This record gives sequence, C-alpha cells and structure tokens, in this order.
Amino acid sequence: MSKAKVLKNDGVKIDLDKERTLLLDFNTFVDLEDEYGSLDKGLRAVSSQKVKDVRKIMWLLLRHEDESLTEKEVGRILPLDNSDYLIEKLLKTIELAMPEKDKNQKN
Repeated sequence: MSKAKVLKNDGVKIDLDKERTLLLDFNTFVDLEDEYGSLDKGLRAVSSQKVKDVRKIMWLLLRHEDESLTEKEVGRILPLDNSDYLIEKLLKTIELAMPEKDKNQKN
C-alpha cells in the first residue's frame, strides 16, 4: 500500500487589518467546489481578477482563522489600491497547497 504524502502547509502571511494567514487546505478545496461547481472552476476564478471572485476566495482562505468571519467583513479589510498584492498572495497560497509532482510520475 502506498503512503500518501502529507504536505506541510502553514499558509501565506498577508497584511490586511492585521497580519493574517491565507490557507488552502482540504476544507477550502471543498468550499471552492461548493461555491463554483467544481474545484477547477474555483481555481480558475482566482486568476480572473474579478473583484467579486477575489473577495470570495480571500474569504474562503481566511475562514480557518475565524469561522464567523463574513464575506462582507473580508471585503472591508481588503486594500482597494493594491490588487496585484492580493493576486500575488492568492497565487502563492495555491502554489504551496499543490502537491509536488513525483519525478517518476507521468504528467
């Protein structure tokens, strides 16, 4: 029986109203699937740069810190003047959450 790789994913620090941590874990994958109909559509929404999608995804990635956090509260703490910073942090969070390909595996 093969042993699954356990990923150490501490998330990505981000400065908002205070230092917070974006985390993409199994629960967040499920939430993305629920919100967008499929995980693939959810991950593609990250790069769409639509304001609504950025807010929703940031909310999903921050909820691990506080389950009572609402999407509108997240919208209030996101900077209006630095969308590149948000997208950079989102993409880094996804990169850290994805398993590394085994060199012996085929694509």
